[in-house]
Amino acid sequence: MIPFATLVIPMYLFISSIRLVNTYLGLILPFCVNPFGMFLMRQFISDIPDDYLEAARLDGASEFWIYRRVVLPLTKAALGGVAIYNFLTTWNQLWWPLMVTSQPNMRTLPLGVAALAFQHAKRYDLLVTGASVSVIPVIVLFVAAQKQIVKGLSISSGLKM
Repeated sequence: MIPFATLVIPMYLFISSIRLVNTYLGLILPFCVNPFGMFLMRQFISDIPDDYLEAARLDGASEFWIYRRVVLPLTKAALGGVAIYNFLTTWNQLWWPLMVTSQPNMRTLPLGVAALAFQHAKRYDLLVTGASVSVIPVIVLFVAAQKQIVKGLSISSGLKM
């Protein structure tokens, strides 16, 4: 629930202290762990009946086996939702790539499209083409994960499909 603007400077100081400025890892690393995703997964996992876990423990299963064979299959829809949410929020970031990268070849596609909008001689053909190309990964992700998205929405709303 903390605004991203308050986290940018500490994140930048951390990334620069471990020498990841102008690297792809520096662009990706801060968004790998998302507090919203942790909260959502915690709520989803707490709804799993304890009977499943106890039955697996009585059968002699290890905690890792229980996680891999019981918890993970039951949370596929929630994991898919968190992955899509993280991808979309990371894909649409403008401020973080602008702070972490100083080389034009390290800039992300949405940042490049935004940079085109602020040129002195605006070329609307390039601007529209860049915006169209930057939407393609989001559309491909949606088409590929459409079944998972619908399943996740139906599970969270209580409907059975």
